[in-house]
Amino acid sequence: MSKKGILTAGVLAFILLCVLCILFHAESIHRGLQPPAGGGPGAPLLEGSWIGGKFTLKGTVASEAEKDQILSRVREIYGSGEVMDILKVNKETAGATWLPGVLGLLPLMAKGVENAYLKVEGKEIILKGEVATEERKASLIKEAQAGAGPALQIVDQLQVAAPKGGEAKVQASIDEWIAGRTIEFDVGSAAISPRGVALLDKLVPILQSAPRARIEIGGHTDNTGDPSYNLDLSRRRATAVRQYLMSRGVGEKRLTAVGYGQEKPAADNGTPQGRLKNRRIEFKVHKGE
Repeated sequence: MSKKGILTAGVLAFILLCVLCILFHAESIHRGLQPPAGGGPGAPLLEGSWIGGKFTLKGTVASEAEKDQILSRVREIYGSGEVMDILKVNKETAGATWLPGVLGLLPLMAKGVENAYLKVEGKEIILKGEVATEERKASLIKEAQAGAGPALQIVDQLQVAAPKGGEAKVQASIDEWIAGRTIEFDVGSAAISPRGVALLDKLVPILQSAPRARIEIGGHTDNTGDPSYNLDLSRRRATAVRQYLMSRGVGEKRLTAVGYGQEKPAADNGTPQGRLKNRRIEFKVHKGE
């Protein structure tokens, strides 16, 4: 072959090599832009924050069904009037394989965590907020990992809050213990049920841990029935709780019983779950003299 032929063949080979490299590189870029099938940087994202009595929910899921599942669970726990929904639906988003684990975690945000924040990204669930003690933090993370299951990893970013006054500690301990629980009474009466008594017995050492603190016992009802009857029933139930705590050694002068009736709902009275949340006893701790 002549020198000219060899040169021409070399140039053609070089051009072919360049074209193949460009095509290969373009395919690599294309593959890199595709969302992963499972967890990873392109997986669905969910953020929930529980601050100042308001639950804010945002992120992107693949379907209205997934969105409805999340919203239904949040409203069941926190009440529909307290939820801000900023969730978006994008059908190109990968399915939320993390959904069962997250639904199990949502109640934890109401259990003694201040400024609670939960974020789902890929196979990680990030938990932020402030808790009262290291023991509570360890317990919460253990409970969160058990609820999330083996497919999801809990990233612990919880902080132990700086020590506060004795009253604040008692209030935090009460809120933590009472979250998700109800002091039950016999239907239409102020007689405390056995389960209600058992719950109050657990609260006694917490109340006694700050002997100078004053505690307001607030009785609340839903909006079913006559408002004046509801007000009277809430007073009688708050008084019954006060008397029981006194019988267990909590100082009489420290306890005040107040009935609020249906005037301060904690959830939507338009649903059975909301009405159940509104039939409650609340404890407010105040600084003693």
